[in-house]
Amino acid sequence: PIYVGSFDSGDGVVAMTNTYNTALFDEIINSVARTYNWKNFYSPVIKKEITLPDSLLQSYMGKYKFRSDTLSVVRKNDGVYLDLGDNMQWKIHFSDNTHFFVFEQKIDFNFISDPAKNVTGFTINKETATKIK
Repeated sequence: PIYVGSFDSGDGVVAMTNTYNTALFDEIINSVARTYNWKNFYSPVIKKEITLPDSLLQSYMGKYKFRSDTLSVVRKNDGVYLDLGDNMQWKIHFSDNTHFFVFEQKIDFNFISDPAKNVTGFTINKETATKIK
């Protein structure tokens, strides 16, 4: 079980499940907070997904160096994925021509380009993954 509460407002919730899944606990607690309008607790960021032209998507495909890891942006039949290795892939959802997000993590991603509009990498919460040529 997880308990979240406020001495100031008196708001609180206890969440109990038959599994320890932090994403599930977060969803339960945030849903209660939003339903009961808890102040300054949960403010969801609503993002609209857009479809990008194939030519732009193609420019993002490739391998990227992030810290000591190699990540890949790959295309599959059902969309574009960020391949993290070890059989872990997150589907990419674009909110504009350069920004993307994944449902698995609360991370801001942004593709970056040089002045000639060649993709040079992408940022992950302000750290850069550099495209491998």
